[in-house]
Amino acid sequence: MRIIVQFICSLSMIILPVSSLVYAQDNVGQDNIPPTITINAPQENAKVFRKVLVSGMVSDNISVHRVLINDEEIGVSSGKSVLFSHEVHLPNVGQNTIVITAYDLAGNKSTQGVKIISRIEAHVAVADFATENVSQIEAIFASDVIRRSIVNSRVFKVVDKQNMEMILKEHAFQQIGCTSEDCAIKIGNILNTQYIFVGKLNSINEIYYLWVKMIDVETGEIIMDESEECASRSPKELEKTADRIVSRIIDKLIGNTKLTQQAGYLSPVPQSQEPCIMQLSGNKIVINKGRHNRVKERDIYEIYEDGNLIGLLQIGGEIYPEKAVGRITWQRKDKSIKTGLPIVYIGRRKIAGIGLMLGGHDDVFGGSLYLDYVNSKSNWGFQYGFGGYGLNRYESKYDGFNSSSKSIDICIRHRV
Repeated sequence: MRIIVQFICSLSMIILPVSSLVYAQDNVGQDNIPPTITINAPQENAKVFRKVLVSGMVSDNISVHRVLINDEEIGVSSGKSVLFSHEVHLPNVGQNTIVITAYDLAGNKSTQGVKIISRIEAHVAVADFATENVSQIEAIFASDVIRRSIVNSRVFKVVDKQNMEMILKEHAFQQIGCTSEDCAIKIGNILNTQYIFVGKLNSINEIYYLWVKMIDVETGEIIMDESEECASRSPKELEKTADRIVSRIIDKLIGNTKLTQQAGYLSPVPQSQEPCIMQLSGNKIVINKGRHNRVKERDIYEIYEDGNLIGLLQIGGEIYPEKAVGRITWQRKDKSIKTGLPIVYIGRRKIAGIGLMLGGHDDVFGGSLYLDYVNSKSNWGFQYGFGGYGLNRYESKYDGFNSSSKSIDICIRHRV
């Protein structure tokens, strides 16, 4: 009997085919039909703020190629029907014209415009933030960076801090620590603003937590409520956190249907409140839910048609406030995936998986542990099998022996 021990290291690559859209070039050469543009929002002569969400759809008999809004090209997927949604800053107070231009693959061009009226921005103020486990100086700095970020957004007319302090002093009003709705309304009425921002800076285990509320002075309604943890207690990191919070607030305001006409905001394009597929291009899918709906990278959704499961999609790294981009990971061969189909969240794909593999045939059997990892942004990954052990039995006319082997196997692969 002889015992043979082998150490095997193998490196292999598996590349899976990636589906793509293929257009009939012969048809493109004969195409003389321009695309059709449908503007869902804003409506003609709508009264809006200086920022407005422009959305709609472009359709073509072969494929849409490019879409521009006020000569600025926006990224859209190719296809016979594509949805667009883009935030536009209006240059003038008063009448403005938004022009949408679309091209197809053959170069045919369509143009459509909508006239809207930009109203003067609402007046807002930012009160000094309350404190918890931090100094008053730190909290005032937090309110200052929030104020500066709001000013830079160019959405509101912001009351200057010095003027605000002078007016409140004349009314003998103490604003420090003002976080309640009643207190915010009092400050707003004194300053004659439509909205007021209040907040709090907290510190737990040497980490900042910044919390901001936007309150309607007239109704007392909390319009927005946002919070975020800072990566560190440095002033620069606090400024970055403030910018992200204000950016989320502005993104929501531009598409918020609850804001009053006094505020001048326009309702967004009516869309299904249920999760569904907005756009589709080959293996790439855009869904109508995004960061505001807590969509995360590696989220997995089931795709349904008439109540039947027909596919799976996984969210990648492109996540926007109101939409997210993913890829089809499985699809029924007898079904086609199209826009408008409902999707259902079922969980999040693990970054790495670990398991046990066992198997054998005839006189050979063995097993090993494995670690599986795929980068969800690039879809490249590897599988690492280790601790493998196999037992082989061999017999011949002259002699017989058992052999065993150990192995480490690494497989680099691409998943679609």
